[in-house]
Amino acid sequence: MRDLGTGQERRLLTDVLRSSSNTPDWSRTGWVLTTRPDGQLYKIKSTGDSLSRLTSRYVNTSPTWSPDGQLIAYQRVADNPALSGVVICRADGTVVRLIPDAQVRAVGPMAWSLDGRRLALVSRLNLPVDQPALSTYDLDRSILTQLTPLSQYSYQAAMHWLPNGREIVWSDGRGVLIIDEATQQTRLVRALCPGGSRFFNFVCPTPDGQRLLMTRFDALASATTTEVFRTATWETTDLEGQHVRKVPF
Repeated sequence: MRDLGTGQERRLLTDVLRSSSNTPDWSRTGWVLTTRPDGQLYKIKSTGDSLSRLTSRYVNTSPTWSPDGQLIAYQRVADNPALSGVVICRADGTVVRLIPDAQVRAVGPMAWSLDGRRLALVSRLNLPVDQPALSTYDLDRSILTQLTPLSQYSYQAAMHWLPNGREIVWSDGRGVLIIDEATQQTRLVRALCPGGSRFFNFVCPTPDGQRLLMTRFDALASATTTEVFRTATWETTDLEGQHVRKVPF
């Protein structure tokens, strides 16, 4: 964990599963969720103590806290397809609901709406494997709504609801985008460079919803070999992609 004000870092846990769909999720109650290479979910306090294992079976990925920190949503892959899907559990790991995979075909990261009644997710239901759709799932009515197609392999990128409760921000093979859930209108905030020389990932809104924080990756060619290196920087923009500022890390 890094303090953006002081630049100080504190290691909370080693041996965690590193992928863009398994980024740690921090709750309002001070717990951090993560997945380890054994396919199980763990939580640990942001102070670095009280490590707790929440699951013991199957392969579990993409955990995310509900806004009040009382529930967790994650994806389960089991040998029995009837046991696979999106799981809702309490903070202690007790399962309260399984949304069967046949209803959502979810893959990659998810995000709770601010009122805790919907999940934003990437769905492949009735779609080709390489053409998923950014979708929402209404937990009260058990209804999946596919909002917009995503570029290939976009399900690896993070997504978040904006504090206005209406819009979702994510990154895919086009750049950083925002969609209005009601109108399904999409706008491009930050575009990728042709050929993939620049792309963005791990985008999230600031708490006031006025700016976006994202990781920018740039390709740099070696002066002495044919190798291409990737450099990573943090930057913030407003919701229109203007007033870009670099954040040191």
